[in-house]
Amino acid sequence: DLVYQMLLDKDGSVWVGTESGLSHGVLHKSTYAWSQIPDFANVPVHAIQRDPSGALWLGTETLGVARFDPVTHRVVWFGTNRGLDNINVSSIVLDRAHRIWIAAQSGLFMLAPPYSRAAAVSDLPRTQFWAIAEAPSGEIWAGGADGLFRLSQGSWHHFSTKDGLTHDEILALAASPAGDIWVGYRFGGEIDQVTSSSSGLHVNQALPQRDAGTRLTYFLGFDRQ
Repeated sequence: DLVYQMLLDKDGSVWVGTESGLSHGVLHKSTYAWSQIPDFANVPVHAIQRDPSGALWLGTETLGVARFDPVTHRVVWFGTNRGLDNINVSSIVLDRAHRIWIAAQSGLFMLAPPYSRAAAVSDLPRTQFWAIAEAPSGEIWAGGADGLFRLSQGSWHHFSTKDGLTHDEILALAASPAGDIWVGYRFGGEIDQVTSSSSGLHVNQALPQRDAGTRLTYFLGFDRQ
């Protein structure tokens, strides 16, 4: 019953990452018929992304990252044998250059075509990362236990509460079509709207904490409206 991420496929079916594996739902009239993918039985699947070829990239809690072909069911694993020295993955993002960014327990990792081996981003701390987002400008943003990081023009920049963020532990990120970044935190129910420039960050607390019971923001996203 614990669902981490869902992905709508081109054919209208749904892929669902759960605590007990990967499920596939196919709509028949008004009801979904569900099946589990045997290759991922009892493997917690935290993240699902699709690449241009149609393959699914899955981030798991126990085995690292898998590239899964839904047609042939071929699975290629990326774990400690392929540069991913921590197999507890929180999220995955494929950027416009087809690079695969991996937020893991011991840092931010990246896989570049032809996807032979992952590498840790050496400019960033080897601490927990939870969230990744790509801005319309192509900038990569990553959030984790040590704040917010931005890759712009080949250089990484670090931002924290010293730069106006409400908290330092970032659990969710989303990039709006306008280019601003929305930030959700591990502690506190606030959501910040962030715009950046060469001079630094401008932070607007778009959602102040109203409910003392709301402490975690797991997900932020924008729809077409």
